[in-house]
Amino acid sequence: IASAVITAGAKMVGTCSPKMPSRALVIHGTDDPRVPFKGGKGSGLAGVVFTSYRQSVGALEAAGVQVKEVVLRGIGHKQRDISQALPAGLSATTAAFMFED
Repeated sequence: IASAVITAGAKMVGTCSPKMPSRALVIHGTDDPRVPFKGGKGSGLAGVVFTSYRQSVGALEAAGVQVKEVVLRGIGHKQRDISQALPAGLSATTAAFMFED
């Protein structure tokens, strides 16, 4: 995987070992009840306990992934709200091609 866009996600695997340089755009709302920004039990029916946003980003960086972060203050889990909070003209589906320095 050369690049990825992660919205409202958390680290759910033990390790990450990319074989080639990788990049990730990580987008998360601070008021997300399903995948809590600070980690902990999500509000979904499965009762999954998630790592925090910071731990998830840290794991990617520790694996050598170049990370670009977009933290959306006051935004929850709904894709519609996340999309509306992104800068004008940017959507999660096109963002992977746009975050090169």
